[in-house]
Amino acid sequence: MTKKNVLIIPHSLYHIEVKNRPKEIANVLCKYQFNVFYLEGGQWRGNSLGGKITFLLQEFLRFNLTLKKSNHLWVVSPPVFYRPIGLARWLNELIIRKIVMRFHIHIIINANHSYYSLPSKNIGKKIDYYYDVVDDFLATLTRNRQIFIVNEINKCKNVFFSSRSLMQKYSELSKKKAVYVPNGIHLEEYDKIDYEKVNEIKRRHHLGGKYIIGYIGNFGPWSGIEFTLKLMSELVSTSEFSDITLLLIGPGSEIPKYRKAIRKQKNILHLPWIFPSEIKYYFKLINLGILPFEENEFTHNAFPLKVLEYTAAEKNVISSHLREIKQLGLPNVSFARYKDTETWIRSIKRMREKRFPPNARELIKKYDWPTIIENSLIPTISRK
Repeated sequence: MTKKNVLIIPHSLYHIEVKNRPKEIANVLCKYQFNVFYLEGGQWRGNSLGGKITFLLQEFLRFNLTLKKSNHLWVVSPPVFYRPIGLARWLNELIIRKIVMRFHIHIIINANHSYYSLPSKNIGKKIDYYYDVVDDFLATLTRNRQIFIVNEINKCKNVFFSSRSLMQKYSELSKKKAVYVPNGIHLEEYDKIDYEKVNEIKRRHHLGGKYIIGYIGNFGPWSGIEFTLKLMSELVSTSEFSDITLLLIGPGSEIPKYRKAIRKQKNILHLPWIFPSEIKYYFKLINLGILPFEENEFTHNAFPLKVLEYTAAEKNVISSHLREIKQLGLPNVSFARYKDTETWIRSIKRMREKRFPPNARELIKKYDWPTIIENSLIPTISRK
């Protein structure tokens, strides 16, 4: 059987060693009867005009494609254009056309919300085009980019959605067949834990004897960092919670704003970045996971990967009242209203005494990446 060639365009081309949905899909899909090409590129550093102009000139001067193989995955690194947005889209369309022709692409899965679209003409072959809605970008992006997303949805054969809430919202915008392709994890990673390594991490960070609350992720404007700091301050002011430490892991736009406040609180340990292959040990060493997100349209429609990772590591979780997480129906997840400090404190006290329900781990088996790819994605892209 001849393998089909698939091009995956992520929502962000910038290479960084963190887990992201398009890369996870690519890595699993290439283990089946597909040759998978994954788009990856650079990004300017900082916000200076000079830096952006320098990056643009560098990309113009290297107008060629580089290709490397990473395990079974082909990583394509083109020149990357972001500004001015009209010119960037035109140049990026030329690049996609070039990739399609050179690597004989049959299928494109595009998760990009601003810069990359299906070439409109001169491809010379039929492409099966799928659009992957990763997050609710219609709730956060400019009107220009919202129109871009709607146009891509209208071009595609099917639309993939990472959450059921997203699927319901976007169904009103397009008559395309919606396919639920949820976020996932690799469950087997959590079945092979070296507990000596977990204990070594505890010793290294002086966490022995502590009750560890974990907040792990990317801390954007929705992440509730300010509220989390206030919550921790009130918790440790009482003798009942004097042994609590918040383990804050991850980068994000909110971290620089609150760096001084984080450093002032002795019961908070912030680790800006952990190797993806190591993060499972940190999920294992915590006692309780939290997701104190703001409650708005964007967060209600999101499927936070962390709720699955906390559960895979057999940890109880407290979350804000988020619609998509509630729909999961996981027995290890409790809910507290965002910014309601008293409710959060009561929930932490209750969850501290609660044993992890064994059936919670069973309930997330359907979110194992190979299961998702086999049951949802492959049947769709294989359909004639």
